[in-house]
Amino acid sequence: MQMPTSKNLFVTLAAASMLATLGLTAHAAGPDWSLIISGPSIVIPPAPPPAQAAPVQNGFRPDNSYVERDRPDHDSYLQERYRDYYHERENYYSERERAFLTRERAFLEREKQRQLVVENNQRALTVINDRQEQQLDRIVEGVNANRISKDEFSGLMAQQKDIRNQERSFLVDGFLSRDEYQQLNVALDNAD
Repeated sequence: MQMPTSKNLFVTLAAASMLATLGLTAHAAGPDWSLIISGPSIVIPPAPPPAQAAPVQNGFRPDNSYVERDRPDHDSYLQERYRDYYHERENYYSERERAFLTRERAFLEREKQRQLVVENNQRALTVINDRQEQQLDRIVEGVNANRISKDEFSGLMAQQKDIRNQERSFLVDGFLSRDEYQQLNVALDNAD
């Protein structure tokens, strides 16, 4: 076995003291997680210090859960908390009820408007269909009275067919707008 020289001994002692100092400061500040894995092996960090137990007085540990109950105004405090909670819940449900009633009123109003639109649409379609039926009746009467020739009859029926197709194309969405109604009226006026 070789005896360490003074130079090697000094370096070894300096390294050991430096590592000890680093170890103490690292333990005080907690483990340095960036240095956990070093070299070929995994370094396990030191265990955290044990938690301080509550001091024992007269053989019993103090129970901190009853601290609030020992206050003289604890009952009034609980009543206030309950009252506040009750009012919060009451406000919450009254707000929900108000919102529900508002939505219901809006829905009923929209339903009324929709019903008016449907009724107006039915009236407009009735007017258009009645005018077209009258025109068809006049065409048939003209043919029976020999006032309309075969070529005129073919042209008039083609015109009525175009009006019917135009009405069907307008009713694809289920409703007849004011502009569409006016266009059909103009077409029926031209057919008159």
